[in-house]
Amino acid sequence: LQHLTQHQHRIVIDADTHASDLSTYGERPGLYYHGRPLAAEEIIAEMDGAGVDMANIWQNPAATRYPGDTAGNYAALLAANEYVYLAACRHPQRLLPSGW
Repeated sequence: LQHLTQHQHRIVIDADTHASDLSTYGERPGLYYHGRPLAAEEIIAEMDGAGVDMANIWQNPAATRYPGDTAGNYAALLAANEYVYLAACRHPQRLLPSGW
């Protein structure tokens, strides 16, 4: 809150970014971007290049792998949300976490 208050007149926030724990994926497709899993740190690097100060970050619904049963789906979504939470803890002045 202090960071937002201090920079309130000149902060740029991306309202819709999606992060994924890359350790749960094999090789990512290189050319197709939409839905491609990105780590939180990759998102921050893209933000730096675009002049974005902060981002609302949440799990990537196009990249989260659901096994198809209720318990497995719950566990997959919980893990994806936990990754977002921990990324925001590592980068509190860059990432605003949201749940799905």
